[in-house]
Amino acid sequence: AARIQEGMTARDGWKVALAAEFKRASPSKGDIAPDLVPAEVARQYSRAGAAVLSVLTEPVWFKGTCEDLLAVRMAAQNRPAILRKDFVVEEYQIVEGLAHGADTVLLMVSILPRSKLRSLLACCRRHGMEPLVEVVNEVEMQIAVSEGASVIGINNRNLHTFELDPHRTDRLALLAGSAVVLALSGISSAEEVDRYAKIGCHGVLVGESLMRAANIENAICGLMGGRVESEVLAKVCGVTNVEDATAAARAGANLIGLIFVAKSKRSVTFDSAAPIIETVNSFSERSGSIDWSDRSIAALRRHARRPLTVGVFMDHALDEVVAAVRGGIGIVQLHGHEDAGYMQELRNTVTTFIVKVLHIPPAGSGGVDLSAFRAQVTAVMQHADAILLDTAVKGESGGTGTVFDWALAEEVAKWAPTFVAGGLTAENVGELLARVRPLGVDVASGVEMAPGKKDVGKVKAFVTGVKAA
Repeated sequence: AARIQEGMTARDGWKVALAAEFKRASPSKGDIAPDLVPAEVARQYSRAGAAVLSVLTEPVWFKGTCEDLLAVRMAAQNRPAILRKDFVVEEYQIVEGLAHGADTVLLMVSILPRSKLRSLLACCRRHGMEPLVEVVNEVEMQIAVSEGASVIGINNRNLHTFELDPHRTDRLALLAGSAVVLALSGISSAEEVDRYAKIGCHGVLVGESLMRAANIENAICGLMGGRVESEVLAKVCGVTNVEDATAAARAGANLIGLIFVAKSKRSVTFDSAAPIIETVNSFSERSGSIDWSDRSIAALRRHARRPLTVGVFMDHALDEVVAAVRGGIGIVQLHGHEDAGYMQELRNTVTTFIVKVLHIPPAGSGGVDLSAFRAQVTAVMQHADAILLDTAVKGESGGTGTVFDWALAEEVAKWAPTFVAGGLTAENVGELLARVRPLGVDVASGVEMAPGKKDVGKVKAFVTGVKAA
């Protein structure tokens, strides 16, 4: 029997089977994880329970090779099915895949004339393979079913525009007859996996979110419905241009901060922020405003699996903040003297997630009265959803490059959802996270080559350090 059909049984505790994908890059996202070693990833995927390991072997857009396929086959444990994913249009590619350890291959109805699809299906079966036949619309589904495809993958992505339609699988799965059905593309959360299970999918194929994960096995556990320790969110603040926003998103930053404060060395205007917001939302495949009807920390983590923008405001007129939210800003960070009345009015006007900044003196400049500070935190949290602790130096707040006494952060993180900022770098963030487990950490000057211009290497190192802690 074909191994991919055998494998499409959910392991104990899972609702569907997992096809975990190794890919270094993609046409829609560029580089994803170009330096990961396929054998190491294969071991982690298979140990975590993946039923199928999908390997991109296309060299131009996905930066894959048949050597990757062989490495995955040799390293995989528990004998999952190995899928060669490529633009297969000739029989030799099926034989080549078999020679490099593949149990099956991908056949895309969108690029194959019907007669060619039929001949490639027959070739696969002569070699004991049952291919994964990919469809993207009703006509292609009808072709796949009529040609006798037994395993059908429904791609939620438009292959021309790269836009996602997460409900395409819902519609097309109804037409698949008795075939085994997998949902493909854009899957990054347990909620999405659960939804596909409920509509009758036998499996899901997931690549990008696993390839970007700091701990692949934990990521799979969380994706498939298990419980894992909450990951610290990484925020890269003071982004002023599209290039830096893209670099932060590709590095795995959860939050990307835009500072709408004119006196800041990293300020953006509403006009200059628009293409940055559009870029981040496009990278995250997010259209329209975020639904913050649930403002829990669990909801924040769910939304932040894909990068969110954070608008940083300081004593702005309320209508300016409201306009920014309606213009696509995901989270509001208030850095000034905004009081309870201001925050409540904001809350009454738009639905958003509010982070309120509390300013801390630098380390060594005198302690903080914990009792008074706890009362301040309690008061703020009546209207905010989280707080951010940042160092204030000689009237400056934010981007000072100066740390405060982290002993305070240890205490505050017990009282409220807390972000920590102030003098963080790739070199010291691990030390912070060994002492404190905050909701998130925030960096600006620590990953720059100049104010407002990020150093891509430092951004990658910082985010990697956060995720590995």
